[in-house]
Amino acid sequence: QTNYCAANAVIDHLAAFGHGCELPCRVLAINWGPWGEAGMAKVGTKAHELALRDGDRPLQTSVALQCLAAALHMAAQPQQAALQLCVCDVDWERSQWRTLPLLKSVGGLDFKGQSETARPNSVTAVVSPGNPQEKVEDFLLQHAKGGKSWARVKQKSLNQVGLDSLEIVQVRNLFN
Repeated sequence: QTNYCAANAVIDHLAAFGHGCELPCRVLAINWGPWGEAGMAKVGTKAHELALRDGDRPLQTSVALQCLAAALHMAAQPQQAALQLCVCDVDWERSQWRTLPLLKSVGGLDFKGQSETARPNSVTAVVSPGNPQEKVEDFLLQHAKGGKSWARVKQKSLNQVGLDSLEIVQVRNLFN
């Protein structure tokens, strides 16, 4: 996954900042939302469940391919050498991105008083005063499967306490 992320970051960077550079070819970066019929977020997977919970409605393959065709058509037009697009179906009121200032300029989005805590199933980190190590232990125990006590999960990897790679990334994001 590291190589995949690094390659995507390079392509995204070229698409976002490659204007005015002498690129050897046209760059088209498409930031895809989850696909519901194929891939890691297909129906029946944990990633599919998490996407729905977080407001990302997985794309049907036929819709995603239509979007790909439109993106390729746009890329074939005379224009700058780099183009970055996002293809997703999002329930913005449930999305973690709903507070981005950019979304205020998108027509049709209305968040009528939605607060940051309005998202269902949101998890908050422990903020009580005390020992920082205990705070980290409490945080990890909230997310470890079957981790009722620190002694049970101490010295184990996140995989060993039942978290898959997607959950580990989400725990890391919550922790940061």
